Amino acid sequence: METLQHRIRLAFDLFDKGDFTKAEQIYSECLDEISKNTELYKDVIFGMGYVKAHMSKFDEARNCYKELIKMAIVMGIRLNWQCICTNLEW
Repeated sequence: METLQHRIRLAFDLFDKGDFTKAEQIYSECLDEISKNTELYKDVIFGMGYVKAHMSKFDEARNCYKELIKMAIVMGIRLNWQCICTNLEW
């Protein structure tokens, strides 16, 4: 069985190759398996937001980034604001 980290890298590679649908599927599966209190969750939700934005699913992407913002406020997580703002066309 592939490790979670391997699947996250695979989703990122698929995104880079333009296979957004498959990347979205893998990120979704990973989100089902990860506790929200982990660093990996932040990575996956960020990747999911990126994929959704590139698929023109802007409301869904926005929801991913809103969740990251909430996490940043509550947990003090550092975020890449430039990427978030660029993806949401802010």
